[in-house]
Amino acid sequence: MNSNNRFVVFFFISFLLLVSLLIPGCDVILLTKLAGEMNKNYDVSFSEDQLSELRTAKSAGIKVIQVYDSQSEFPSPYNKENYSILPIYEVTKDVFNNVGIDVTENNVAANSIEIQVEANGHWITSKYEDIFTKAKKTQYSGARIEGSIKIIFKGLPPVELNFESEKSPPASVDGYYNNPVSAPYQTAFESQQEYSFSNIIITLVDSIYGTAGLYSIYNHSKYDFIRKTALERIAGYSDSNSTQALITAIEDNSEIVRKTAWVNLLKRSNEKIIDRTIELLKSDSYESRYRSAEYLSIYKSEKAFRPLIEALRNDSSGQGCQAFAAKALGNYNDSSSVQYLINTLNSDFLFLRAYSAESLGRIKDFRAIEPLIPLLDDKEKTVRDAAENALYEITDESFGSRSSWEDWWEKNKSNYIN
Repeated sequence: MNSNNRFVVFFFISFLLLVSLLIPGCDVILLTKLAGEMNKNYDVSFSEDQLSELRTAKSAGIKVIQVYDSQSEFPSPYNKENYSILPIYEVTKDVFNNVGIDVTENNVAANSIEIQVEANGHWITSKYEDIFTKAKKTQYSGARIEGSIKIIFKGLPPVELNFESEKSPPASVDGYYNNPVSAPYQTAFESQQEYSFSNIIITLVDSIYGTAGLYSIYNHSKYDFIRKTALERIAGYSDSNSTQALITAIEDNSEIVRKTAWVNLLKRSNEKIIDRTIELLKSDSYESRYRSAEYLSIYKSEKAFRPLIEALRNDSSGQGCQAFAAKALGNYNDSSSVQYLINTLNSDFLFLRAYSAESLGRIKDFRAIEPLIPLLDDKEKTVRDAAENALYEITDESFGSRSSWEDWWEKNKSNYIN
C-alpha cells in the first residue's frame, strides 16, 4: 500500500471514529481489512447491536418469495410455488443452519430475527437458425435473476442486500431442441443461483461471522456451489489457515471445489504448497499431477527440479503434467534437463512440444539447435513460433524458414559442437 493510499485510509478511519464519538448511539463497524490482508470488499455493514443479535440468535423465521416468468409467448411451467429451479429457501436454510441458527418457515413471529428473501427472474430468449432446416427457432438459453435478502430485527433497523445477475444467450446454440421448453434455460437459471445468490449470502455470512462462519459452511453445506463460494471467500484471507484449507481442498470430492482451490493456490507462493505439489506429482489422480506441475511452473523451487525431471520422463504422468513439467524446467538454468526436453520434441501433444521448445530456448544449450529446426515446419503455429523464438534465444540468429536454418546449421555447427 503506497503512502497516498495509507493517508486516504487513515483519514477515512479517523472520520468514522469522529462520527461515532459526536453522534450519540452511533455504532460504527469498519468491515474492510487493511494492508492487503483480504482481497475482497464488503458491501454490507451492521451495527454492534445487530451483530450481537445475529451472533447470539438460535433461531430465525424465514419468508421466501420466488417468482419466475417467461418473456416469450410460451407459458412458464414455473411459479412462486415451485422451487425446482432455484431452491433458495433450502439454500438459505442450509447456510444459516451451518452457522448455528435454526431456520423455521412457519413460525416467524416467535423469533427476534426474520430473514426475508425475494427472487425474481425471467428467461431470456434468443433467435437462431437451425442448421438442418434453416427454419427460425426460439431458444431459451439465458436468464436474469434479481432480488434481495433482508434481515429484520425486533427493535433494530433492518439490513438489506440486493443482488442481480444475468446470463446472456450465446451467439450460437449447440444441439437441436424440438421446442423452446425443452431447451436448456434451467442451466442458465442455475448458473445465476451460483454466481449471484450464493455470492451475496456468503458475503452476508462473512460480514457477520467472519472466518468461523465460512469454515463451518465450507465443511458442512450440502451444496457444492455454496461450499465453493465459501472457499473463495476463505481464499481472500492470507493467513496460514486459509492456505491449509486450500491445500486440503485440492483433494475434495467436488470437482468445482477442487478447481476453486487450485485457481487460488496459483495466486500464492508458499513452502507448504510447494511441498504438497511435489508430492502430488506422483499422485494417482491425473488432475492432481498436472495441476501440481502447473503450480511448479510458476513458482520455482530447487527441491522441485528432480521431481519435475521424473514427471517429464514418465509417460504415465500424462501429457498435461509432462507439458507443465517441461515448462517448469525452463525456470532452471540447468543443462542436465536438456536431453529430456529434446526427447519430448516429437510428442504428439502440441503443448508438450511447445513448452519443451520454449524451455530449451531459456536454457540456451547448443545441443538443442539441431532438434529444434524441424519444428519450424510443425503443423501447429504455437509450436513453430516456440521453436523460432528458442532458436533465436540460443543463437541470436533469425532466418525464418526451415531450409534457411538447415543451410546455416550445416555451415556453422562446428562452431557450436565440439
